[in-house]
Amino acid sequence: MNKVSYYSVIFLLLLGCNNTVKENNCAREAPLGDVTICFPKIEGQTECYTDPKIKELLSRFNDPSNTIVGYYIDTEDYKKLDEIASISDNNYYKIYTPYISNNRKMNAVEMNQVMQMMTSGFIDRSMEGAPLSSSIFDKDFEIKQPIILEKYVLDPQSSTTILLMGHPTNYEETAIAVSMNAILVHGKIIFISHYLNFKDETSISTLKNNTTQFISTFLEAN
Repeated sequence: MNKVSYYSVIFLLLLGCNNTVKENNCAREAPLGDVTICFPKIEGQTECYTDPKIKELLSRFNDPSNTIVGYYIDTEDYKKLDEIASISDNNYYKIYTPYISNNRKMNAVEMNQVMQMMTSGFIDRSMEGAPLSSSIFDKDFEIKQPIILEKYVLDPQSSTTILLMGHPTNYEETAIAVSMNAILVHGKIIFISHYLNFKDETSISTLKNNTTQFISTFLEAN
């Protein structure tokens, strides 16, 4: 076997191995325009958007400005899916694309413009340059509209906003902590939002740690 043939065989073997690794790390793959998105396996979470019951439950909260493409819930909650009438509203990830992007290719500047547009109606406390008032973390503090606590960049192809939102239930007015993340995958903008019940300041730390791990895994898989 000559050198050219030898290296060609090695290249094909490596390519096959890489494709196998990617396939094994994907819970599911789905087309997004002219690209394919890998929804990676996440420890403790189950990607379940194609589950008919999940789709039916999510349809009750349809947002006409976005298209949901992926959904992760706590694996223990997923195991109980047949026993419940609604999805747990704690510790889940929603992956969606905004209609305003029209699935066209974008750059980081445009991605940040879309993020700014989608959060323009929120109260922004991220630029105050001082520690947030402890009253924000008071359980009796009423959140009438989403409050931006922090903005930062985890990766050149991403933008993260940390929010507190009011979360009314049948029993009381509570709060939920949210990380809203815009990322670029092959030039396509994708939003990943992570939701956690808010208890105290440690909820924000947990939210940020979860988000860092999820975004890193998602970008690596794609």
